[in-house]
Amino acid sequence: WREETAATLDRPPFKVLQNSTLVRLAEDQPASISQLRQIKGVPQTVVKRFGSDLLETIKRGKSAPAPRPKRPAQISATILDRYEALHAWRKNKASERGVESDIIISRQALWSLAHNPPRSLEDLQAIEELGEYRRRKYGKELIQILGLSR
Repeated sequence: WREETAATLDRPPFKVLQNSTLVRLAEDQPASISQLRQIKGVPQTVVKRFGSDLLETIKRGKSAPAPRPKRPAQISATILDRYEALHAWRKNKASERGVESDIIISRQALWSLAHNPPRSLEDLQAIEELGEYRRRKYGKELIQILGLSR
């Protein structure tokens, strides 16, 4: 509903409703305009202009079947061991620096490293998700971790 409404209004979706408001709507599942007005983050202009549509969307969502989780692809124990070693390193590095772990290296980069472990700094060039800065900053450590987890 938010995406369609945003497109109609020619606005970014977060300008229609914030992500946190969508979570509140999903949790509280208001069934009336008066209940909708009580949800923190739902502007009165949205209630007035789109309240009925939004309530109908919530109603449809309640009766929709739950999505089936995707079955994960089989991952070898070796790749999983590499990923877990890299993940632990990333968590420790983030803690040392006082930043979120994805600031250090993305999860996608960790999986790429686990699937295609480099043996040298030159091999790191194949891991596009790293970028030049992270190759220089963490390359030696990553190769050492992957060498230990083979």
